[in-house]
Amino acid sequence: MKKTRAFLIVFVLTVLCFSSLFAFSLAVAVEAPSIQWQKSYTYGDGCSVFQTSDGGYIVSANDSSSSSLIKTDSQGNQVWANTYDMGENMTYLAKTNDGAYALAGTYMNKYALLKVDSAGEEVWNKTYSFNAPINYLRAFIQTNDGGYALLGFYFNSSHGGDGQIWLGKTDSSGNLTWNTTISGGESGSPNQFNSPNTIIQTPDGYAITDSNYALNPLQSAYRLIKTDQTGNLLLSQTYGGEGDYHDPECTCGIATSDSGYLLAGFLSFGRGAWMVKTDSQGNMLWNKSYGTGNAAANHLIQTSDGGYSFVGVNNAHEIWQVQTNSEGFVAWNATYAGTRLSIGLESNYNSLIQTTDGGYVVVGTKDGAVWLAKLEPSTPIASSKPPTVAVPVDALAAIALIVVIAIILIAVVLRRRNRSLKSTD
Repeated sequence: MKKTRAFLIVFVLTVLCFSSLFAFSLAVAVEAPSIQWQKSYTYGDGCSVFQTSDGGYIVSANDSSSSSLIKTDSQGNQVWANTYDMGENMTYLAKTNDGAYALAGTYMNKYALLKVDSAGEEVWNKTYSFNAPINYLRAFIQTNDGGYALLGFYFNSSHGGDGQIWLGKTDSSGNLTWNTTISGGESGSPNQFNSPNTIIQTPDGYAITDSNYALNPLQSAYRLIKTDQTGNLLLSQTYGGEGDYHDPECTCGIATSDSGYLLAGFLSFGRGAWMVKTDSQGNMLWNKSYGTGNAAANHLIQTSDGGYSFVGVNNAHEIWQVQTNSEGFVAWNATYAGTRLSIGLESNYNSLIQTTDGGYVVVGTKDGAVWLAKLEPSTPIASSKPPTVAVPVDALAAIALIVVIAIILIAVVLRRRNRSLKSTD
């Protein structure tokens, strides 16, 4: 009898101990960093941001008729701003290797590139005509040789309703040296539509992330494309398109430190944001979904601790930031009330950066003006295991229920034991 009671007491204490440890580990929250400062500027919608060599920031913005650059100090105070008369879509931004900046976009249905000096004064501008009724520039980068690679798409109803990718390369003065087109799906197949969003220079050429749409039947998928140094197709790999991941739409992508790629966007029909991690050859390593409803990822970065962070929109269309570890498990997320991203055909703006102090800067729009916010440095997430998160109320209730059931079962066992002993007597 004494041995039985001792065993049961040890069992109860063990259950309570492990339940308490489990609850405690869940309750240790990785908190989202607080906003250190936030500023607004009356230049319309905030689009892209980079940190500059002096610790300040350069921001691109647009309104209904023009595009602008805003230079700030390290605290977000405006130093200068310039507006350019090439329309409202010149808002893709890059820092150049001469300490200045370049803007790119779509101007009068042409792909366009604008070079400015370190004070934002125009140096030159170029446009590139392609014989199609609709042309949109979607991304650009400065390449290692000092030139530029531009990524766009064009739509031509005479080709059976297809939208194809345009890839162009220029020299350092913006003169076009070559350009090529990349079709959707099977080479030359009709009724395909592409919405490319990211271009990355690789050791052997370029990588492109894209949403690929089949129009008949209607179906979409994430797409990773690799080309050689003159735009010849090397790889075309799609992800999703069936089962729980049918009709995803890719809005952004990055090259990762392990020589792989990470693509992000959203799952259609209100199933939240979706990230896909691949190796260097485009083979899927893992995928994760985030949020519900109309939540989406719109711009993505790899963080200094090896994890990832993206900004997108939540169900209220406010700016939503999610931080994950290297395996895509959520460390923290934050919503910035009353803000919105400049999205649409120009969805993959550089709207999130990690700063030299380990914090973040986010750009968007709030109350009709450019909104720029600096976040405090966040706690590094070094582990590849799921980070601990704040325990939800239903999990606490489940733990309490387990403990109560264990106690009841022990009481029942003790009662039957006592009855058995009495009947024996």
